[in-house]
Parts: sequence; C-alpha cells; structure tokens
Amino acid sequence: LKYKDKDITYNHKNNYNGICAFLKTGKNIIPFCFAPLKENSFNYKTVFEEGYAEHEVKSKNITLKQSSTIIQGKSCELNEFSVKNNSVFDLNGELLVYLEPILQETENYQMHPIFSKLFIEADYSKDDNTLYIIRRNRQNGQPEMMLCIYFDRNIKYDFELSRFNLIETN
Repeated sequence: LKYKDKDITYNHKNNYNGICAFLKTGKNIIPFCFAPLKENSFNYKTVFEEGYAEHEVKSKNITLKQSSTIIQGKSCELNEFSVKNNSVFDLNGELLVYLEPILQETENYQMHPIFSKLFIEADYSKDDNTLYIIRRNRQNGQPEMMLCIYFDRNIKYDFELSRFNLIETN
C-alpha cells in the first residue's frame, strides 16, 4: 500500500503484502485470500478491476470475501469483509487483521527496520472507533504520515503493534 512516494505498509517478498485478514474459529485460522497461507481444502478466486479487487475463499462449510476499493479522489482504501456460514452448525469466529505500518520509503525501512519502528505510534479513539497510526518525524518541518483504521459498525476490537506479541497471543 503506497501513498505518493511513501510505503504505508511493509511488503514482505514471497510472504504477504500490505494488509492480511484471517478468520479465527477455534484453533483454525483461515485467510481471506490466497496469500499468505494457502489451504488446499479451499477454493480461491480473485477478481481485479480498475481500483477494485475481490478475494473469495470457499469450502463446503464457509465462504469468506474481502473486497478492496480505492476511493476516487481520496487517499483511502476501503476493505470490506464478509463471512457466510454454509453449514447447519453455528460458527463462532473473530476477524484478525494484520498489517505492518512503516509510513516511509521501503528502502529506508529495510536499512534499519528496528530503529524505524521506534517512530511509529498508535492511538485509539473510542469516540469514533478509529485506530490512528502515526509516524513521528525525525526532522522538523516534515509533515507527519498517518494511517487510520476505522470500523464502520460498533465493533470492539483490540490491536497489537508487535507481530511477535500477536503470534504469542494467538
């Protein structure tokens, strides 16, 4: 995910790109698209159009969809997630969304990734149910970069800025 000349999220080569979403049901974690975890028991379909992509993951028991739309005239990507239970049994799950914000050029991040992460801060606003991720600038006069994650429904969510802490808790 890029904005002007800056990378918003880190692109892991041969692993995953930008933002990844998963459905966690019990001990199972199902990706909303083919990457980064391909499961042979699911059918995958992706449709690309200008400014839009839709991923579908389907099995006999469940259908997951993620659509991503670039909003014209805005610096915004809208992601929508849906889950359809195709079985007669109840399905309880939780949505896991992973992204690694860097808010800078990938080359600068790759030179010193741990140092770079020291400048990333997050603030959650209960008033508008939005997570603000901000990159503090090291040089005066440069504008700060910000990534906002907003859920349009009254959904409570937790967030973790450390990939290692996320792995430990899940």
